[in-house]
Amino acid sequence: MPMTEIIANNQRWTKRNLFQALCALMAAMFIGKFFIRLDGTEFSGGQITGPLLTLCLIGGCSMIAGAVLTFFYRRSSVGIITAAGVLSMLPCLYFMTPRLFRFVFRGEYAVSDPRMFSWDGPSVVVIVTVSLAIYFSLLNFFKRQK
Repeated sequence: MPMTEIIANNQRWTKRNLFQALCALMAAMFIGKFFIRLDGTEFSGGQITGPLLTLCLIGGCSMIAGAVLTFFYRRSSVGIITAAGVLSMLPCLYFMTPRLFRFVFRGEYAVSDPRMFSWDGPSVVVIVTVSLAIYFSLLNFFKRQK
């Protein structure tokens, strides 16, 4: 039996699973770019911002794991991708709404009180791609298998 028939007959390799894995890998790529941009800066050494950056790294690695697990454990991968998305969106939300974070997480900040909302391009890209990955994984979760 040719390999293409084996792949076509296997339920793991559906278009939905491939698209879910592709979206998760794309989100992991943008999370990695966002992390590399901030790693080694003053942001990574803060009492509050350092753990946020660590959560971003954990979220990116978990997003890759969720993409791989999509083909073997579809339901588990949805939970992993969703949790990884939430973890990796926190630093992006910090850059976009810094005053809200300062209100929620009290502490000493080196920079004076910023604006309520700040438009940050890389943060927007990460939030959009992670939201798409979460959306398509949840869509794959609630759709019935044929």
